[in-house]
Amino acid sequence: MADRYAEAVAALATPADLFVGWSLGGLLAFETAQRLTGGHAPDLVLVDSSPAPVGDGPEVYDAVRRQVLSEAADHMDAGALARTERTVDAHLKARTRHRADGRHPGRTLLITCTGSDDPRQAARWSPHLADVCVRSLDTDHFGVLRAPHLKQLRLHIQEFIAARGNGGARRTAPGTQGCRAVPAPLR
Repeated sequence: MADRYAEAVAALATPADLFVGWSLGGLLAFETAQRLTGGHAPDLVLVDSSPAPVGDGPEVYDAVRRQVLSEAADHMDAGALARTERTVDAHLKARTRHRADGRHPGRTLLITCTGSDDPRQAARWSPHLADVCVRSLDTDHFGVLRAPHLKQLRLHIQEFIAARGNGGARRTAPGTQGCRAVPAPLR
């Protein structure tokens, strides 16, 4: 998928400035950016996304699957949950076979969720991101895209984009631009 997306993005008349991905889409956004040539690195927004499997073994896979589907059940009806279950299975299988490789040289906003299946997202992404700002939302994986968290997500992204316009002035620790770095909470 990343190869196909990179090919499509490379064919654009103007280089892409921003890739946004939620869940496995964050890893896909990262991998697509890795495949671009020409020296332009788009900014990344990774929403509750992990660069690699949380752990190895069927018991870890089953525990993550149960947690994700339990969270999904809190947000949707039975029909939507059945469709989501197929998607969750496909994403978890992909996530067990692929690990992020390389380092993104551009700016990245990582938005974690306190109810994430990977509470160490920020630490796990760290080797792959040269310039990262971390924000956290007090919700689970599916709640991030629903009120009231969707509004906060939008504000974090707007702040990140606006920081690009003012040169991404550093306001906190080295390695962060455009927003105050907040470590992902541990649970």
